[in-house]
This record gives sequence, C-alpha cells and structure tokens, in this order.
Amino acid sequence: MNKIASILISSSFAYWTLSYKHLAFRYYDYNYTNGIEGTWLRHANEYNFIVWFTFIYYAFHALAELMELYSTILSKDRGSLGLLFELNSILGVVLAFYTTLFVLSGRSKVQNL
Repeated sequence: MNKIASILISSSFAYWTLSYKHLAFRYYDYNYTNGIEGTWLRHANEYNFIVWFTFIYYAFHALAELMELYSTILSKDRGSLGLLFELNSILGVVLAFYTTLFVLSGRSKVQNL
C-alpha cells in the first residue's frame, strides 16, 4: 500500500510540474517575442530548465517506485534499470541545490508582463 501511495504522489507531482511547463514557456516566449534580451531572457531559460528537470525527477521517481513494487511482488531483481533510477536521486540533489541558488541569488524575480 505504501508503494502505491508513493507512485500516486510522485505521478501527481510530475503532472503538476508539467502544467507549469506551459507557464514557464509562455514567460520565455513573451520575453523572446518582445525583444527583451539579457538577464530576463536568461532567467526565463533557467525557469524552463528547473521546471523540466523537476518533471523528469518526479516522473522517474514514480517509475522507480513502480519498478520497486514489481520487484517486491514478483521477487525479481531490479537489474540495470535500478542503477538508472538511483542516478535519479543524484538529479534530485543537484536540482535542489541549483534551485536554492537560483532563489537565493535573486534571479527568481519575474518581470511584470
């Protein structure tokens, strides 16, 4: 039951971050089409980067939990895909560190549209 809850929570977060991807792209598109260059366009790119990799992290976490559930129920080894999903933990740590630096440096301020 614990694994199913974890799969549902990870999938929900993945879907939630995917819904923000369109908002982040619209922010980038607004800056690009209005000829705004420099730091604002770079900040929009960073938002796209953060949202996209957050989606990848949560989606892979849901897949890792699904694979863990499969291996537990059928008493099978996770195999080489287990290593890929373990690398997802490293992505999570790097993403958390990068997002913290992004917010604390003041680059997370959004230009009024």
